[in-house]
Amino acid sequence: MSETPQFSAQTSVAFARRFRLLMAWHDLTLREIASATDNALSTVGTWKNGRLPPSRATIKRLAEIFHVPVEYLLSGQLPESPFESDDPASRILHDLDLLNRALDHDRPASKPPAVKTRK
Repeated sequence: MSETPQFSAQTSVAFARRFRLLMAWHDLTLREIASATDNALSTVGTWKNGRLPPSRATIKRLAEIFHVPVEYLLSGQLPESPFESDDPASRILHDLDLLNRALDHDRPASKPPAVKTRK
């Protein structure tokens, strides 16, 4: 049986965000990921929602599917090599890094939602 990486609640959420971004980037559905990884659709949904991380073997398979390093899926760390515009994997990682930074920057502080009142 494959060992499941130890994820904290925070790293599970971060993994799930990277997973969703990569799914969207590659225009893949949960069903397609489930088929490609030999997992149940509901299991893939738990990865997407950050409730349960995949096994190390599955993370390796996901890295192959998404054309990214395993380390990126596990930690969000980009390779130290500079961005090379002709390398598809480098382009994906560069663009995802920019998107992640934009999402972090645009995330509002924890405030209660505004309540609309009738006039």
